[in-house]
Amino acid sequence: MIKSLWRRKDRPPFNLGVFCCIMCLTSGIILTPMKNQTTTPKESPLRQVVGLTDNATGVSESAQTRKFRIRRNVMQMARMLKCMSGCNPLSYRGYGCYCGYMGSGQPVDEIDRCCLQHDWCYAFISCPQTFIYFVPYNWQCMNPGAAHCGVASVPGVSQKCATQLCECDREFARCVSNYPCPRKKPGCKASNYIMLQTMSNNDV
Repeated sequence: MIKSLWRRKDRPPFNLGVFCCIMCLTSGIILTPMKNQTTTPKESPLRQVVGLTDNATGVSESAQTRKFRIRRNVMQMARMLKCMSGCNPLSYRGYGCYCGYMGSGQPVDEIDRCCLQHDWCYAFISCPQTFIYFVPYNWQCMNPGAAHCGVASVPGVSQKCATQLCECDREFARCVSNYPCPRKKPGCKASNYIMLQTMSNNDV
């Protein structure tokens, strides 16, 4: 029992953003469980958006308040991915260990690391739970390869929340845009489930 509780406490949060956008879901609100992540990402602009630290204990304790994530307007991130990377958002579905549903082990490459960092960016965003479900963000594709996060129409806490959501997505899109569009999707040896997911998505 003690070991079980300890493992549960140390599980970083699942973030729905990448999974939702690459699945191109348009049905509105979705409820999903946590990822079973075991890796803390390295320093990156994504971490700086929300001021992440490398304190593993702090990560675990904060993660307990983020067991579920509901996301709307997931097509915003899909469009931002297309704008900045020029790649089909579906090409990231089931990529590696962290670009899809569930997640564990070490990232298989730098694209997979971008997905992991994006998960952590969402997990530590400073949005009240009652706000994050309903706050859209404003952004504009300036030209291929560049996106700009605008000012939210609603001031106050929701404005800060929307800005951080947008910045997390923008930095993720910028991160993956540093690499060629995926032609094949490497599997994740850390999880049989994720490996099967990758195999089923390699024909996309």
